[in-house]
Amino acid sequence: MKKNSKFNSLIGKILIASPNLKDSKFFERSVIYIFMHNENGAFGVILNQKIDEVGNNQLSTIFNQIYNKKVLLNPKVMKNKSIPVMLGGPVNTQFYMALSTSKINKCLTLYLNIKVFIDDYLEKDNISNCFLIKGMSAWEAGQIEEEIQCNEWFVKDPDVKTIFSKQPEKKWSEHVKELGLTKGLFIASYTGNA
Repeated sequence: MKKNSKFNSLIGKILIASPNLKDSKFFERSVIYIFMHNENGAFGVILNQKIDEVGNNQLSTIFNQIYNKKVLLNPKVMKNKSIPVMLGGPVNTQFYMALSTSKINKCLTLYLNIKVFIDDYLEKDNISNCFLIKGMSAWEAGQIEEEIQCNEWFVKDPDVKTIFSKQPEKKWSEHVKELGLTKGLFIASYTGNA
């Protein structure tokens, strides 16, 4: 990345892996929400790698383990609910976060502090859609910009309906179809200028 170029932050954007991105255990066919991006690098979470679904008892156990104390769950809020758990990426895979929308303003919120999520979801019942995330994805300074320039990623505005789809395994193919991307469009795995 050129030092004098204008920096365009990707915070709040969605990255869709190119159909040709095949050399990565974590990122092939992935959809990533970017929550931090500046000149020093970027952090995001994969939205379509479901690793679990937790119900009332499991959720209580997870929160009790995180805080080494008993967390009381509001029975009215937790009645017959379960929350999907996504693998956010290969960095800090024991760290829990939550992505949600509010019942009040429908805003997309990433909770890095799970205690605040517990308060909003389990005690106040302010959350309409959510899932837990274990781990995150990280890029060094200039790395994500270079990968985008090489057509490894395509950038989109977030679509709340797709983010919280009940079929996370279809998120990537839905985005690829929406963008009009097919394998036939990618004859070479590199780009250049004539």
